[in-house]
Amino acid sequence: SIYRWRNGRPDKIYTSTDLHILSMATDGEKLYAGTQGAVGNILLVTRLEKDTPSVTVIFDPPQEEICDMTFDSEKNLYAVAISNARNNSRVSATIQTPSERENPDPDSEESAGEEEAPQPAPAPASAGTAMIYRINAAGKVEPWIQSRSMIRSLNFSERGLFVSASELGAIYRVDGLMKSTLILGIDEKNIVTLSKNFIGTGKPAVLHKIVDAGEDAFCRSQVLDAQGPASWGVINFEADGEWEIRTRSGNSSTPDVTWSAWSLPIRGSGLKIESPSAQYLQFEIRHNRIEESDYIKHLEVTYQVFNRSPRITELSGAPVSFSQSEIQKLARSGPFGQMVMQFAQAVRNIVNQQKGENSFENLMSGFAGSYLFSWKAEDQDRDRLISNIVLLDEEFGETIPIISNYSGTAYLLNSALYSDGYYLLRVTVSDRLDNDEESSSSSDMTSERFLIDNTAPNVSIKCDTSASGEVIIYGSATDSMGRISALYYLDENGRWQSLKSEDGICDESLEYFRVIRRGSGWTFTVKAVDQSGNVRYAKIRL
Repeated sequence: SIYRWRNGRPDKIYTSTDLHILSMATDGEKLYAGTQGAVGNILLVTRLEKDTPSVTVIFDPPQEEICDMTFDSEKNLYAVAISNARNNSRVSATIQTPSERENPDPDSEESAGEEEAPQPAPAPASAGTAMIYRINAAGKVEPWIQSRSMIRSLNFSERGLFVSASELGAIYRVDGLMKSTLILGIDEKNIVTLSKNFIGTGKPAVLHKIVDAGEDAFCRSQVLDAQGPASWGVINFEADGEWEIRTRSGNSSTPDVTWSAWSLPIRGSGLKIESPSAQYLQFEIRHNRIEESDYIKHLEVTYQVFNRSPRITELSGAPVSFSQSEIQKLARSGPFGQMVMQFAQAVRNIVNQQKGENSFENLMSGFAGSYLFSWKAEDQDRDRLISNIVLLDEEFGETIPIISNYSGTAYLLNSALYSDGYYLLRVTVSDRLDNDEESSSSSDMTSERFLIDNTAPNVSIKCDTSASGEVIIYGSATDSMGRISALYYLDENGRWQSLKSEDGICDESLEYFRVIRRGSGWTFTVKAVDQSGNVRYAKIRL
């Protein structure tokens, strides 16, 4: 509702169907009001001296809130409207100007004669995050400035129209040519009201005073983020007058006790910033006695971000399993990995055509001892990374180069190329593709200890015949480097069947087996497989 103070008490003159009356402004003769609702409206209140004033909707913009209003010296009304469906992402404070429109001449013949009652103006086809409308003395409405920043308040003075970019904590001045200039910024990011001498913010609620030009001038910048540890260069600016600039730096996004003290004053453009190297920088500008013609603008800080080392976050390795997902991974696992992938795909096609006459695992057993390693690496500077891979021989302490300048993050190690023993694999990642030799950096990670075993286990087999005519087949399988992982025998149909060890599980370097059969004149064949996939066969004639 809108009230007027009359005869010593409030007098309600209008009740809106919208949610709120958010703003009002008067030129001394007419009262304008802005509402918030499903659509915001700009109201014109006339005949204020009458018992029943007249209220007319003169504009219904597409935005839902008419946040603030102010008049210029020529009684043009400026109203800022925002939409609740705005994009809340942090955006530039650039103010965009619409194409110029012709203003009606109030002294022309078309506008002469008795003034007609103002009619609601049509809304433009689209609306931005915030729109400032201008309504001239004749009641014509035009979109004046569309802003990508959220504007909630404005005020007019002899120096122009001042608007607040609320979420940036910044005040801009817009001149008659609709050019915007950043006047000052404050730490609080939610400017809710602006008058000639004061700025009010919310969350936290703070009141700032705008001092006159004759007093000391002071402005503190927002915290500048170099996106990484940086060394500071020089500060450049354009200025007239005796300005002083001080800087401070730190590695937390909000200045605290860990930040450096304010530097000695910088009194000229192009001078070195003396604050210590850090990720964040802040500067403040002072002028002891500012004159009307004094100004400072276009401040620019130069800096160089230190190159940050890449980091390996994970390194793992295991004997290749030849699962479907792992076969696809082999395509990105180095030259040997690509070859094994192509072979595995060909073998799988053969097995499918033969309808299981040969198992896929048996045909791929020659690669079973190969190790598939993969790792994850990251670089905060988003530099391209390449890797060097070496093998560390645990027994002799030797370093064996594997591959250099490798761009992948997985590698299939052909264990058949190396002698039996325990090894470690070391991956070193470097960012030298995007940095010179002096500034490039690297980091490495070493795998857990793993076994390379290219020697098949030994199998011994014997048989005895009992008094009842049963044939007792017995023997052992032993491996010098690792454990026996499986035992098989060949049945009468030519198929491999699992052969249990005497203790029921194959998990040691020495395993015994025992089988009882009847009949003679045929051959019994045993297959032993160690943990590296090496296979040994043995047979005996019964």
